[in-house]
Amino acid sequence: MALFRPLKLETAFFEPQALGIALYIRDRLGLDPGLGGSPGCRIAPAIAPEQLVTADRDEVSAQWSSWWTTIFGAAVLRGVTGPIDYYGPLVHEPELGRVAETLLRDAIGWVAAQADGNGGEWGGPTSPTFRPWVVQELVQGSRPRLRGAHSIAFLVLPVECKTGWRIGASFFGITKPLLHDLTAFRKWFAQQIPEGL
Repeated sequence: MALFRPLKLETAFFEPQALGIALYIRDRLGLDPGLGGSPGCRIAPAIAPEQLVTADRDEVSAQWSSWWTTIFGAAVLRGVTGPIDYYGPLVHEPELGRVAETLLRDAIGWVAAQADGNGGEWGGPTSPTFRPWVVQELVQGSRPRLRGAHSIAFLVLPVECKTGWRIGASFFGITKPLLHDLTAFRKWFAQQIPEGL
């Protein structure tokens, strides 16, 4: 009678430190915010860029794009929270590695200061605004016949715009401002449900 099992939905929100570090370095170097398919908006809170005086800007941009693609791909393949090596891939990007190395300590500190432990403004497990409960409610409302165990993962990025996008059938990229805006999050995620799961 497995057909009659109620929906069991596991929801995970994760914010890989490696991606925050890469975005910090991108913005600190004043590179294009859309490089390498990154979200297209600056980190929040914003930081002041510095001038690249000793490096070839085009080469650094190309190497940052390659670095981002590598660590973003690692985050997507992993699909769960956990450390991602951001330093190792810099060995293959020597121009970027040289200018980024002096910024890594600041980047790590900035990322640590932004982490909210998947809580912050969006409530704890006893709150009706707790995003895993909101996701469960929206899925059950949109797909009432869905049964069995399912999982949905959200990769959270610390940038200023409110946007989200589908990475896979039950895997989404989302920005912190969208996650923290309950009304906008509900509206955006409700539109995603019919396409997947």
